[in-house]
Amino acid sequence: MMLREAEWADRFTQRLGKVHPVWGNGTLSDAASRRPLAFEVPLDDPEYCACLALVLLHLSHRPRSFHM
Repeated sequence: MMLREAEWADRFTQRLGKVHPVWGNGTLSDAASRRPLAFEVPLDDPEYCACLALVLLHLSHRPRSFHM
């Protein structure tokens, strides 16, 4: 959801030249900063690592114009 909202915010910002009021400026950093901070999970947690790998795989297939 956060990845999609960041992409939509990026399109909004590029099209209208202003920051989206809910989704931010289109960067993942801004999208993440608008959410509560989660506790840090250790990298030896297999479920967390699988989730992280999925996110990185998704990001590796994004167009270069999408801001990260």
